[in-house]
Amino acid sequence: MSSKRIKGADESVYLLKRANVAANICNDVIGDICGIVSGTAGAALTLAIRGKAGNTNMVITGVVISALIAALTVGGKAVGKQIALKDGKDIVLAVGRFMHLIKILPVKDK
Repeated sequence: MSSKRIKGADESVYLLKRANVAANICNDVIGDICGIVSGTAGAALTLAIRGKAGNTNMVITGVVISALIAALTVGGKAVGKQIALKDGKDIVLAVGRFMHLIKILPVKDK
């Protein structure tokens, strides 16, 4: 693709050569952000339910909501892995095109 001058192909090759760094960002940083957001959303949902139904047991409500969030997280990761295995080339090219669009240019290898 790079030899055919497809936009974003050079950035895609750059990502593939540094797959360990890209995977670290995707797995750790984005995972931590999603964990914080889902935990905050779960707490807010628990408090909202408590506000609507005043006699609800907060501990049971919190546990149920936490279990639902955990199930959605694990299920979402499983679905995402299947998509990544099936469409990995297209995903890397899409990220490369995005990097090209916002002008994140890779450093040329020597």
